[in-house]
Amino acid sequence: MKQFKLKENEMFYTPNDMQEFEKMMDNYAGSESVAAWTAAGWAWNLAAKIVNEKVAEAEAKELQ
Repeated sequence: MKQFKLKENEMFYTPNDMQEFEKMMDNYAGSESVAAWTAAGWAWNLAAKIVNEKVAEAEAKELQ
């Protein structure tokens, strides 16, 4: 199966791991924290959707 890579957006810093990401998110409080975690969840789900669709397309082509 073909491998897919997500390209990082160079406009934003990329944390080294989930622990660093969570520490960064802990800098927000109250409604800012809710908004930050909500946006992070949306971004994660969108990335998963895009990758999963590409994987499904590649798998379908392999079966042809």
